[in-house]
Amino acid sequence: MSVCLYSCRPKRRVGAAIAVSIFFFCVSMAFSAVGLNNRLRRLFILTALLFILVFFLVIKRFLATEYTYAVYADRSGGADIVVAEHTLADREPAVVCRIAMSDIIDTRVVRKGNKKNRKNKKEKTAPNMRPKRFYNYAVSMFEREYVLLTYADGDGTGELKLSYDEGLMSILSRGV
Repeated sequence: MSVCLYSCRPKRRVGAAIAVSIFFFCVSMAFSAVGLNNRLRRLFILTALLFILVFFLVIKRFLATEYTYAVYADRSGGADIVVAEHTLADREPAVVCRIAMSDIIDTRVVRKGNKKNRKNKKEKTAPNMRPKRFYNYAVSMFEREYVLLTYADGDGTGELKLSYDEGLMSILSRGV
């Protein structure tokens, strides 16, 4: 049985997601309302359907989904970071990610506009050190501040993008 050491549900900024959703909806309506001949009209309607698909994907991911970050300790002395997804349709949150703290290689806080935290584009990373997987569990579309966790497990390396939270960062810096 595991014990919850810390749990948080970061606040999301939905302004950008709403603006992007409205943009894709308006563009899709503009494309579907074009009164051209049959060949071009079919192309515009197909394009409108693609924009509507993007519209619904943005709404589902950034407006109808929230994440909870938690740190659980087990009896063996280890700890896990757990990310649970809450959607409007589900009553119970679904665990979408569970990473052992011992598997975390690096933790970086990235702030928007901070050039120090950006990687140099000319700098090459060794092929065996590049993360094979990237998971974005940030709650907002354009985060001003987020945490990048690099981990290594049996399947290779990967990165998690989480929204910034003071309590979570203090636990990550201590290493539990």
